[in-house]
Amino acid sequence: IFAKWESLGGANSMLGAPKSPEASGDGDARYATFVKGAMYWSPGSGAEPVTGAIYDAWASLGYERGLLGLPTSAEIQEPQWVVQNFQHGTLNFDRETGMVTRVVDGVAQEIPPPPPGGPPVQLERFTPITLD
Repeated sequence: IFAKWESLGGANSMLGAPKSPEASGDGDARYATFVKGAMYWSPGSGAEPVTGAIYDAWASLGYERGLLGLPTSAEIQEPQWVVQNFQHGTLNFDRETGMVTRVVDGVAQEIPPPPPGGPPVQLERFTPITLD
């Protein structure tokens, strides 16, 4: 994660400065959060950044635990769309409308924008404290 973040420009990249240390995700996934998004890594998908409206939509779908799984590419800039590939589909941001569409098995579904409080917070894993 650090090497990829550094290769993208570090704190000057689209992710900005780190907000959290690296943490465990679902299965063998790892992630770190940044001021403007997150970077997810697994042995199968490598390290890929997720930012902006695509990150918010992916968060609302359950992050890596959701239907799409982990990101397998960074954002792909197209004239009308910004597309990001995931293990089980894509998220497409429409530059004209500002809406994000999820495409899985050729079926497109528009994702509602996040609530005013923002997307859900990634689940943290804590070790219970035992008092002896």
